[in-house]
Amino acid sequence: MTLALKSFGGQGIVSGFRDAVALSWRLAILCRTPSLNPEQILAGWYRERKQQLEASLASTVKNGSMVNTKNPITILISDWSLWFLQMIPPVRRWIESGPRANGRTRYTYPAGLPFLPERGGGVLFSQTFCLPLVTDDSNCMAFTDDVIFTGKKQRLFQLVVLTSGDLNELRRLKAELGSLRTVCARLDTDEATFFIQRRFVPAHRTADDARISNTYRTATADEFERSPLCIGRPKVRDYKENDMWEGVKHKAVVILRPDRFVFAAVDTSEELEAALAFLSWKN
Repeated sequence: MTLALKSFGGQGIVSGFRDAVALSWRLAILCRTPSLNPEQILAGWYRERKQQLEASLASTVKNGSMVNTKNPITILISDWSLWFLQMIPPVRRWIESGPRANGRTRYTYPAGLPFLPERGGGVLFSQTFCLPLVTDDSNCMAFTDDVIFTGKKQRLFQLVVLTSGDLNELRRLKAELGSLRTVCARLDTDEATFFIQRRFVPAHRTADDARISNTYRTATADEFERSPLCIGRPKVRDYKENDMWEGVKHKAVVILRPDRFVFAAVDTSEELEAALAFLSWKN
């Protein structure tokens, strides 16, 4: 359905991928939990995707009208306007940013959607570049999404811990999360991924630091461009190294859905336990 409706700017295939990803994890939950109401779960998928589909269709219709117009005056005005505007650097950057100029993708909450709006849920989690804490070797460069949802993990939902301090703060958060020991059908605290901002990582790490597992630091655009991961990719532009923190308003712990949307973002163990209680979806 989506692919048939949209044909400009690659939005058809993008929407198709979004539909598939958003639907697949819901189907996985239904298969693993037969007691759930399929209509309720799938209605949530429809209501979420409808929000983004309407926005994408509006953009597609607007682009199509501009591209397919046969009025020579309209064509002349459009071409010369775009040519003139791109001569202004800030405007050109805004045009090139495309949908990013509107900010992060965010769902508006109606009842029944699987995220907690009061805990910052419903926003698309940022993806940046990262390196394992134990090395500065650019050959180990990775996308944050890939280390959060590595194939070795078993649970659908994942925990991301964002350290806003030094390594001592990181150790404290690890210990606090370890004491929680929360294991459920959809999330396991043992699979949590920890990130620390590069500026808080000492240049010379000790043996104790090397034993901090499943932990990564942010990487710069220059580091990424020197890595094998950048081969065949365009030059990095408008990169925000600490965008993960900014996207969730510097909350310490983020529960991520399999489609990379935030289920909830919290600061304390009590808030985390309360958010995890909603993952049962028994109502």
